[in-house]
Amino acid sequence: MRSVVRLAMAVVAAIIVLASVPQVARAQAGLGGCALYAASSGQVAGPAPATNTPQIVELYPSTGAILRKVANLPVGIGAMAQDPTTGIVYAVNSPGFQPPSGTTRSLETVDLRSGNVTIIGPLGATGFRFGIADLAFRNDGTLFGWSENSDDLITINKATGAATVIANAGISTFGSGLEFDTAGRLILAGGGGNGKVYQLDPATGLPTTLGNMTGAPGPGFPVNALSLGPDGNLWGSNFLTFPPTANAHLIRMNPTTLAVTDIGASLQRMDAVAWICMAPPVPTMPQWITWLLAATLIVVGAWQIRRRRHVMV
Repeated sequence: MRSVVRLAMAVVAAIIVLASVPQVARAQAGLGGCALYAASSGQVAGPAPATNTPQIVELYPSTGAILRKVANLPVGIGAMAQDPTTGIVYAVNSPGFQPPSGTTRSLETVDLRSGNVTIIGPLGATGFRFGIADLAFRNDGTLFGWSENSDDLITINKATGAATVIANAGISTFGSGLEFDTAGRLILAGGGGNGKVYQLDPATGLPTTLGNMTGAPGPGFPVNALSLGPDGNLWGSNFLTFPPTANAHLIRMNPTTLAVTDIGASLQRMDAVAWICMAPPVPTMPQWITWLLAATLIVVGAWQIRRRRHVMV
């Protein structure tokens, strides 16, 4: 019977190890229980990129490498952010140079467990042909974006997808990663890897120049995504070529000094980066493992009770 007990204990230990694997992966991939996700846009004009299928992936923040692919996408994604009031992940599609027939620029939600995308509605009937460079949520759940049509700040209705230009910002930008920092400032990386960084007034849409970004691996090339990390820095994507035939680099920018750390080569055509910090969508213990663990514990417990009764008799 001792061999049975040892076997049961070994099974329990193995189950615990298997169940902890996703949590170990999370500890390796993220910071403070958060996880870093990225998505690629559709194919652009010019030489065909090596990877034509857009996808959503989870990244290692320490290297920029892909931890796992979440799913392939029918249409690329050009911006992605999480609503801090609900935990829902929103995105704007980016079909690229040759979009599927009937594709419009739309707001959508993304399930990062499955990669499923649900379209909410078009940004506008005629406007925003060139899409939304990036998305940013204010703490109250208001959704902002940066329009590539006229280089202006916009608000987006989360229920319908309709976008509204706040005002003429009066600047020319490209790439245009957008995010709120820990101080509540709305930061726009609109000048590329060594260009100007702006603070935007959410009420008026007007910019104030903060300075120039320094240390980016792709100076002169787009910084097309920013996301506030749990470390207080702004994480983003920097192209090294355009059209983006080379893999984009994951970068980390100090929002005060505007100094950039190059994390490393990452996803090709990486057009959206988002830290997900509420209810991390990590695979949990499968149900069959839960039942097996429970059954094992019940068998061991029953045998122990029977053994003690036998000894007492």
